[in-house]
Amino acid sequence: ICGVGLGIFLNRDRGNDYGVTSAVPVYRGGSCDIAEIQAMIDSSKYEMALQAIDVTLADTAIDPSFTSERQDYLRSLNTNREYELTWLKINVLVKSQKKAEAIMLLEEYVETEGEHQKNAQTILNDLTK
Repeated sequence: ICGVGLGIFLNRDRGNDYGVTSAVPVYRGGSCDIAEIQAMIDSSKYEMALQAIDVTLADTAIDPSFTSERQDYLRSLNTNREYELTWLKINVLVKSQKKAEAIMLLEEYVETEGEHQKNAQTILNDLTK
């Protein structure tokens, strides 16, 4: 009984499955799935897609109670997700005629190595002609 009581006392700030939440932000793996955002773009719901992208980009909290290996893995996932979401955002900005914002993102994006780097450079060159 003492062990259970002590366990409850020590874990009282961590939250549980009963709706009690922790003050520590918890990694949720993104607020919106990339496929959902792509569907918004395909449906020409550009403003909704931009909002979803921004919210998802902001969702990077990693629970400090995770092992360091798990934290490193989640940081890697966040980096990859940020790269893909930024690419989607650039495309939405171009499609919605927000040229100045697209150029700002592209100028930084072309410096990052990745699968979209060449396409990003091409788009930047087209927009700055």
